Amino acid sequence: MGQWDRGCYDLAFMTKRLLLLALLAGGLTAPLRAQLTDDDRAALADLAPQFAQTFSLTRGWYRGRTIHYYDFGPQAVTISPMFLVVRGFNPDGTPRLVEGQRPIFSSIPGVRGYSAVWQVHFILVGNDYVANTLRDGRSAVALALRGAARMVVPGVFVNCPIVPANSTLQDDPERRPLLTGWYKGAEVPFFDFGRAVMAPAPIYAFATGFDGETPLFLRAQANVVDVVPSGGAEYRDLWDVHFVIVPSDYAAETIRSQDELERERAAGRLRIQRAGMVRNCPVVMIDSAAARRATLAQAVMGLW
Repeated sequence: MGQWDRGCYDLAFMTKRLLLLALLAGGLTAPLRAQLTDDDRAALADLAPQFAQTFSLTRGWYRGRTIHYYDFGPQAVTISPMFLVVRGFNPDGTPRLVEGQRPIFSSIPGVRGYSAVWQVHFILVGNDYVANTLRDGRSAVALALRGAARMVVPGVFVNCPIVPANSTLQDDPERRPLLTGWYKGAEVPFFDFGRAVMAPAPIYAFATGFDGETPLFLRAQANVVDVVPSGGAEYRDLWDVHFVIVPSDYAAETIRSQDELERERAAGRLRIQRAGMVRNCPVVMIDSAAARRATLAQAVMGLW
């Protein structure tokens, strides 16, 4: 199996693990055809074209350098499977993806268990498999459980937020297209931001205080982070929000790095508190150049 030997799981282990997921909430004896719940139908309706969104770039600071990122909103830190169908593995261990097969998602926004950061699961099928015959996560698992396919988990996580149809990324330096995957037999649109990790990193949002529990944000000050994509495996797209409470005489944009932030805190000139919220904010630009990010295909092929 080459590079996937380490971190892969056999079917017996995966059966126990997947039983814990909402993906299999309907039981293993359910028919292979997808069965939509009322929650599924409501969530799918929210992905209709009339709810299309334009995601604009947000400016931030990274160690004194300007960054730009998209904000896809609050994010649950939970493991959700994405299924990719493969015909086998090459001698170097890379998967042979079924040409034309769309990714299969185990949840969507508005349904329990949704996370835009997905753990990749390979479903190994025979040469007679026809692309997009599988369109449902539970069907893929059931196929493996009855021995008609094999499941392999390579330990790869990717950031692919599901969004309403016709949504766009404003000023995207990579001009990422809106792609299509499957959820219980229904087409769902998503953007591909490639490899990511589940562990959130801090992002610092500045405020002058609170109105009750609502922070009074200092809009002229960009948020501060201390990690960005650099072409390696550590893609921190999940951000653990921290509020930085500054005095009323603070000059916006004085602080542009985490080191400066820590020095000011040590001097007693500000305080920091966790917001209790994680957001999905993939960084796509550093200074004026596109950030080096691996696509979904590059991530699973082990190219980055």
